[in-house]
Amino acid sequence: MSERGTKPALPPHAPAESFEDPLHQEIAALAYSLWQARGCAEGTPEEDWFNAEKALKAKAEAWSFYR
Repeated sequence: MSERGTKPALPPHAPAESFEDPLHQEIAALAYSLWQARGCAEGTPEEDWFNAEKALKAKAEAWSFYR
């Protein structure tokens, strides 16, 4: 992992062309927030990424329930 205060690397499964996708950007921002909440500690960026995806999926499902 990189030095404290820098963004973690994106997981290898994230396709480069999706960097412009708003959903990708939202996941990346939330994953970064999760990493910061852990104190920018060493760890796996993939875990933060998957947790962000899971949280956003749950949020989307909750919104669709109320529509």
